Amino acid sequence: MILEKLENLKRAEEILDIRDNAEKLVEILQTLDNDLTNTKDLFALSAQQIGHNIRLFALKFSEGNAFFINPLIKHKENPTISREKCITCGEQEYL
Repeated sequence: MILEKLENLKRAEEILDIRDNAEKLVEILQTLDNDLTNTKDLFALSAQQIGHNIRLFALKFSEGNAFFINPLIKHKENPTISREKCITCGEQEYL
């Protein structure tokens, strides 16, 4: 069932003009922020996971939550491994 859903995934829409959707964007950012802050085992959450087909996600850091709009990852270094529960897949835990 999950694999069928994954096969039908499409790339999320880019946020082209924040001014046109400012109220909705603020609402989504607040939801992401609240969910990350109030869920102990949650370290990342995307707008798609809460029902919005846009390229936006949030990460929890010790200094606070950070938000990424239309991210483009060009470089990574010092990868780490951590345990995480996926709120969209129940109580399963992943590395």
